[in-house]
Amino acid sequence: MRRNRNEDESEFDLPMTPLIDVIFILIIFFLVGSTFANKEKDIDVKLPNASKSKNQKIIKKDLIINIRQDGIIIVNGNLLTIEMLEDQIIDAVNKNPKQIVQIRADELAYHKYTVRVMDLCQKHNVRTITIAAALNE
Repeated sequence: MRRNRNEDESEFDLPMTPLIDVIFILIIFFLVGSTFANKEKDIDVKLPNASKSKNQKIIKKDLIINIRQDGIIIVNGNLLTIEMLEDQIIDAVNKNPKQIVQIRADELAYHKYTVRVMDLCQKHNVRTITIAAALNE
């Protein structure tokens, strides 16, 4: 069976609609992904500078505790009292015994606020606590 060259060329039309759909899905995926990465960062927290700091990836399972300059505690965008924070730490440790806690304290916050959060973490057997700092540029 012999085919004409013109027939072969006309049959090779690349469907654009599925390609455009895939591109839009990828765009939405990356937009949503970048939103989750920044969700835990409280705008009102200015981290202290450090001359050497590791750029640590935030894993979705990490409990990120923001401490503002005036001692206000923010977790997942919610204002918490120290008692509410303790309940949240207990829940997190019950779900994951290897829970990691990252403390993001404002550079002008009193040290007592950070120590209070660290004490709660130790009281409830959180083994890994990290302190966030901004890298000097």
